[in-house]
Amino acid sequence: MRHLLNISLQAVFLVSALNLSISFPSLVKKWNGSVVNSAFAIFRQQQQVRSLSAPISTSLTMSVAVSDFPDLRIMVNGMPGPMAVAAAEACLRRGLKLAPCGITGPDVSPQTITVVDEDTGHSADVKLIPSSMVDEIKWTLEGLKANS
Repeated sequence: MRHLLNISLQAVFLVSALNLSISFPSLVKKWNGSVVNSAFAIFRQQQQVRSLSAPISTSLTMSVAVSDFPDLRIMVNGMPGPMAVAAAEACLRRGLKLAPCGITGPDVSPQTITVVDEDTGHSADVKLIPSSMVDEIKWTLEGLKANS
């Protein structure tokens, strides 16, 4: 069964696409840069319209087959907070794989948690790194980039 990831994109998409192009250049290359170019075009279009009239919302919907990107991992920061855990569960529900680590608040102790989506039974272990452990974060992110 082919899982499709439906993404509703708004103004935040520009930042996401820019981060995606920096963090996963091979992914953007596979899309031939069209995702990033579309994001910039939408952003420019919104800015021109806003300067002429009342603010409006522009959205773009696209479908991507998860199976087209087997090495893609989603890093969810802010766990063990309930919103971040819910986002991680939603990723698992859609067939996405979570990154093996995530950044958490400076007051949260380093720990590994297991995120489980009760609907599908999919689970993933995620090592939480407090934001105060800057060197550990840098080392971990470099390891993730080297393995991608």
